[in-house]
Order: sequence, then C-alpha cells, then structure tokens
Amino acid sequence: MLRSLVGSEMCIRDRMMLFESHADEILVRAKEKGIKVNLIASEPELLPKSTLNKLQHLAEQTEAYRCFTLNLCVSYGARSEIAGAAKKMAQAVAAGTIAADDITEQSLGAAMLTGGLPDPDLLIRTSEARLSNFLLWQLAYTEIQFVDKLWPEICQQDIRDAVYNYASRKRRFGK
Repeated sequence: MLRSLVGSEMCIRDRMMLFESHADEILVRAKEKGIKVNLIASEPELLPKSTLNKLQHLAEQTEAYRCFTLNLCVSYGARSEIAGAAKKMAQAVAAGTIAADDITEQSLGAAMLTGGLPDPDLLIRTSEARLSNFLLWQLAYTEIQFVDKLWPEICQQDIRDAVYNYASRKRRFGK
C-alpha cells in the first residue's frame, strides 16, 4: 500500500512538472492564436505552489483573448466545485445579498467555476465508461461518446467519428 501511494505521489508530481514545463510554450501559442486559457481548479491548494503560479500566470496573460477558449481542469473535482458553489450561495444568503428563494439552477450554475461558459455539447471519454467526478453539473445534457482507447492513442479519425456521431443525434435537453 505504501509503495503504491509513493508511486502515485511521484506520478502526480511528474504530471504537475509537465504542466510547468509546457506552460511557456502554451502561452506563446495562445498569444499567437488569440486563445484564452481558463484555469478551472476546485482544489487549487492541492497543487504545488510553482505549478499553480505558472497556470495562473498563463490564465492572466491570455485573459483578453477571444478567438478560442482552452479550459484546463487541474486539481479539479465536480463534487468539490458544486460544494463550493453551494457555499458561495449560502454565504450570500447569510450576508443578506440574496434571499434563499432566489437560488435557482441558473444562479447556482453562475456560481460554478465554469459560470459564464457554455455547457459542453460533446464529451469524448476515453478508456472507461464513467464520468469520474468530471463536470457533473455541466454535463447534464451533454452528448457523450465513449472511445475504448487511452487518450494518447486517439487519432483524427476517432475525433471525426465522434463528431459525426454527435451530428446524427437528436438532442432533447432532458425533454
């Protein structure tokens, strides 16, 4: 068990180093292409400080761009995001800035880390048929395409297939 935990911690540290090592490259490309980078982190305190600083800098430096938006979900969990939004709404009720009856799906959605962003139309989920605590609120009416491959194995044809499959579906949005 300890060996597994240590291996897991090393793996996480290595992944965080990947973010740090590629942040400058992402920044250059984002500026060239007019891409806004959003950092979506429901538990940013769990990130190494150097990683958090790099990612926050990346988001700040691209804040004004509007051609395309890249959302990076790092140190993110949907349940903690929903709890954070509920806490924010409860604090507003306690402060008297809103009434409890003013809490709606729309106001709770606006309090989410993704407030102001459109919900995804399509999620391509690789390797497993589960959501894994990812964007649970936002995926309510999202079409999901499961692909039995690991992410690095995904090719352009897999993306095309997913988009064609999506285009053939009749979206009902819960109706």
